[in-house]
Amino acid sequence: MTIIPDKYNWSLAVDLIILQMNGNPLDACSWAVYTALHGTRLPSTQIFKGESGQYEDFEISSDMIDSSPLFTPSSPSLPITLTISKIAQSDEYPLLLDVSVE
Repeated sequence: MTIIPDKYNWSLAVDLIILQMNGNPLDACSWAVYTALHGTRLPSTQIFKGESGQYEDFEISSDMIDSSPLFTPSSPSLPITLTISKIAQSDEYPLLLDVSVE
């Protein structure tokens, strides 16, 4: 997410607010961040050379048509968390993905 190496970079921050505690909040937060990042688009930038011949400044396009997705199908996968519970020692019982009280 570098605009100009060693000078300008994009910085992302993700804030999460847990509104309800049904199930596992860590799993829900993980999936929320995963979904949000896959829907994030970065505006295109145009880089300008300064008098020294080095890239010194840039301009951000306000047209979101020119934007590019943060993650593409060829991007590395993001890690997610998933809680799996086994309710008995026997192999005949299934594994549970959501062990909320409901």
